Amino acid sequence: MHSKENHDTTQPFLRWVGGKRKVAQQLTDLIPSGLNNYYEPFLGGGALFFNVKHMFNKCFLSDINLDLVTSYNSIKRNPSEISNLYENHNNKHSKEYYSKICNNNCLAVPADITARFLYINLIITIYQQQQFILMIIQKIPYFLQTKTINHLCYIFSLPV
Repeated sequence: MHSKENHDTTQPFLRWVGGKRKVAQQLTDLIPSGLNNYYEPFLGGGALFFNVKHMFNKCFLSDINLDLVTSYNSIKRNPSEISNLYENHNNKHSKEYYSKICNNNCLAVPADITARFLYINLIITIYQQQQFILMIIQKIPYFLQTKTINHLCYIFSLPV
């Protein structure tokens, strides 16, 4: 059993394909006590890291995705700037704006890279949830669909 003293309950800020969010606690239970450092070679959304960081003196995080690593570092260094830039993307959101942002991958400023990365990740996550909802709805009789759509959108916090 691991100590929960000073356990920070910060959660991952990204959803990541292949993420360990659902199994983070089971994986945590398998970590032997007495280790000083945590090495995460496949950071992704960071679910396991956020679940175990309180157990180690130092955590070393890495991933092959440079935008992802840049984002973690930028958020750690300047969260308010990232928040403002991200909000700006959300305020300008449209299909055309999304396409423009997706095609602009030549940014050099870490804060801009991070805001772009988070915005694209959010839109992809929403799209995946909507596709999941549509897949479910196709199997429901028509007269129940409107009620089901509203309920699923409420569950996923999507605009109806």
